[in-house]
Amino acid sequence: TYIDEVWFDKEKMVTWNGLIEVINKTMNEESVKKSLEMLNDCVIPISGRDRELWTPLLAIAHYISDGKHSEFWDGLVDYMQEYIKRKQEEDLSSFDLSVLSEIGRLNDISQFQAKDIAELMNQNLSPNEQVKSHAIGHALKRLGIPFRINTGRKYYTLKEEEYKLLKQRFGINDE
Repeated sequence: TYIDEVWFDKEKMVTWNGLIEVINKTMNEESVKKSLEMLNDCVIPISGRDRELWTPLLAIAHYISDGKHSEFWDGLVDYMQEYIKRKQEEDLSSFDLSVLSEIGRLNDISQFQAKDIAELMNQNLSPNEQVKSHAIGHALKRLGIPFRINTGRKYYTLKEEEYKLLKQRFGINDE
């Protein structure tokens, strides 16, 4: 059938760019391009794989909604936000949770560097098991802890209330 030929072309690898190409061919090409351009121009708070996944879906929703807010658009955006939040929580590793626990051992959590946590974590580890500040920084980013750069160094900032909420959110009990 026509749909099988278009959607399941065995010579092409299935990619999001391929999906966009098929959408462009089967729907009004200009409308889809305008929707994609509009979405690419917007500051969407997603990146990487999530952006690859959701941008074409949002473009389709924008096209279906004729560029206006609709129940379909709002429902898709709500689902996307819920999905991304749930995925981020599931993606946290035990290492990330260890980093979160170690923050409590710092003298001042209102301003610290990744190396401060690395030093605490490495106290009881053999040299070949020691963690690098870079890995700690990635964990802090996944945890959503904000930072600022001062004199070329990255300082993470966290209020006591925010820290308690993070621990509660990820099931870390106070000891």
